[in-house]
Amino acid sequence: MKKNIENIELLVNGEELTTKAGNLAGLLIELQRDGDVLATALNGEFVPRVNRTTTVLRDGDQIELVAPMSGG
Repeated sequence: MKKNIENIELLVNGEELTTKAGNLAGLLIELQRDGDVLATALNGEFVPRVNRTTTVLRDGDQIELVAPMSGG
């Protein structure tokens, strides 16, 4: 029997978002964001790329996705 995944309410870069992703890696896939070029934070704490699949998302979490900027 497949487990029913519930909707999770998040703030992503300050915007409300509803997701079924259970972890940070799944959220990046859902958002079609390239995780290789992003820095990620959960509730103000940096999350290394290698920890994204084990970083569980919960209602009310605040996610920051930051892409490097070029120029000068």
